[in-house]
Amino acid sequence: MKVIDVRGLSYPEPVMMTKNALASGDAAYEVLTDRVTAKENVARFAGNQG
Repeated sequence: MKVIDVRGLSYPEPVMMTKNALASGDAAYEVLTDRVTAKENVARFAGNQG
C-alpha cells in the first residue's frame, strides 16, 4: 500500500499528489490529511477516476 501524506498542504497539492500516485499504478493507497477540504477534494477526484 502506498501512503500519500498531504497533511498541512492546501489545494491543489493534495489532489496533484494523489493524481501522481494513481499514475504510478500501485493497487492500494492511503491518503493522510488534516483538512476536511483536502479530504473532500481528494475523495471527489478519486471517485471521478473510477
